Amino acid sequence: MKTKERIKIIEELCERNNIKIEWRKSEVNSGIAYIKDRKIIIPKPKSSSKLITCFHEISHILLGNIKPSYFEEYLAVKKSFEFMKEYKIPISRKIKKKEIEYVAYSLQQAIHRGLKIIIPEVKHFIKKDFPDTALGLHRYI
Repeated sequence: MKTKERIKIIEELCERNNIKIEWRKSEVNSGIAYIKDRKIIIPKPKSSSKLITCFHEISHILLGNIKPSYFEEYLAVKKSFEFMKEYKIPISRKIKKKEIEYVAYSLQQAIHRGLKIIIPEVKHFIKKDFPDTALGLHRYI
């Protein structure tokens, strides 16, 4: 899929959901979602990895603020996978692992801040496809 096609998908999805887009000027693969303003700052989707980042930030806007934050990240990743499936865009094992590791990292931060109870579906999500991702969390999940 060409970059123009990916941009069109993102622009149409944002227009449908009343989300403003600001394209990043740098090549960094990260984004920001301003939920109250319904605005995202995202990279141009020149690759599947950058496209899933775009979907992730759109997901944050659609989901709104959810606590705890690691659960919000889990839901945003899950929703971005659903978008990829909806648009029939394959998710490579490498991208899937990176996204799951991001959820594990968010969970690790929450544990460090004193989290006592972990939502079971997040545990399962982290352990299911990449049990090695959960190694650093073995005492908790």
